[in-house]
Amino acid sequence: MRSTPNLTLLNKWLLGLSLALAPLILLSWTSASVDKIPNGKRTKSTIGNDKPISNPTSLATWKPIAKDIVAPIGIATTPVYSGQLFVLSQPGQIYAISATGKEDQKPRLVADLADKIKSPNAGYDECGLLGMAFHPRFKTNGKVYLHYSRPGKAAGRNHISAIVMHQMSADGTLSTTGTDILTVDQPEGNHNGGALEFGPDGYLYIGLGDGGGQGDKHGTIGNSQDLGVLLGKVLRINIDKKGDGTEYSIPSDNPFVTDAAARPEIWAYGFRNPWRFSFDKKTGDLFVGDVGQNEFEEVSIVTKGGNYGWRIMEGNHCYNPKTDCQTMATNLQPPIDEYPHTTGVSVTGGYVYRGKAIPALTGHYIYGDWIGKLFDLAPNPDGKHWTHSAFSPSAMPPLEELRVNAFGQDVAGELYLCAQNQTGPQRQSGVIYKLVSAK
Repeated sequence: MRSTPNLTLLNKWLLGLSLALAPLILLSWTSASVDKIPNGKRTKSTIGNDKPISNPTSLATWKPIAKDIVAPIGIATTPVYSGQLFVLSQPGQIYAISATGKEDQKPRLVADLADKIKSPNAGYDECGLLGMAFHPRFKTNGKVYLHYSRPGKAAGRNHISAIVMHQMSADGTLSTTGTDILTVDQPEGNHNGGALEFGPDGYLYIGLGDGGGQGDKHGTIGNSQDLGVLLGKVLRINIDKKGDGTEYSIPSDNPFVTDAAARPEIWAYGFRNPWRFSFDKKTGDLFVGDVGQNEFEEVSIVTKGGNYGWRIMEGNHCYNPKTDCQTMATNLQPPIDEYPHTTGVSVTGGYVYRGKAIPALTGHYIYGDWIGKLFDLAPNPDGKHWTHSAFSPSAMPPLEELRVNAFGQDVAGELYLCAQNQTGPQRQSGVIYKLVSAK
């Protein structure tokens, strides 16, 4: 899942609790002016303007539609089952629920993969079942792709991140045996990423963290800046065509296919722990929430070949080195939004709203922070910049009592929230909320 830096598990929980009970510091702002860094030289790129868009909080509310799910950390959907949400439970279960159901509905068990997954620690853990995506032609081929943590402790390895294809039968159950598509050794237990989405181009995109620990102290430049490793990257692969000795091939327009020193799977790099990404259903833009180290959380729109800074930068700020970091790499891209650790501690990436229930939210990016904060990024009239606001529609229980694990979006563009009111991947306190009109 994600991690809060420089904390033991207990201290992490206490910090999250104390911040969650604190007043919301960040109410509304227009994203500040930042420095874009192409080719190691800064040029000014203003994000935002002086006319914030009004907060539509009063127009929406969160309706609970399912409860008592153990650590829900993701939602997958397909037009084949347009009225259902497939909910991921971190220990390894997948449940189907009705998108229009009532809170007391009984989730249907689709698969239990716990025996294939590194069992998460009860108190806090970032391993488990982390991502799920239906093949674009699922209706005819029944293929489902999962991203999970596999046991495999060895010298220099804590576990294995596995992307595995499973078949779903006509009755909606998932085979518990699958075909490995890609496996990646993870040196430590945290920063596993986990996002898995098919893009508008039909290719599979995969999010991987930097390998864990603090400060990406892997190798001379860190994993995230090293194009020779897959960690700290967003990957893009073609799973419809096998490669030379692999279950996938490389799209010919991937940015590093001609670089002999780089892994050709890489689409973009410089991520610490991309905890959830999504594609805008209208524009195709790829939004990534990247968990920060000590001071800042960030959201970026990711493009081909972009370097999103880590470990050179944390958000818009130098990290390693602490000064003059602009000269350390080329193609450094600034986030579209950041917030400090006085506001939250661990970003949870969300979705651009493209539903019909709340027209005022159309085009807004809704995301959050693990300690019970929700945010709204509204597109400014210039079509390029964003305004940040707190987004706190009514919910039960109040948001400050929740852990915001993930968001989901159905085929119609409506949004959902996976949350739990107790910390821990074994807690049966998860609730799925649907964002609905307050009118």
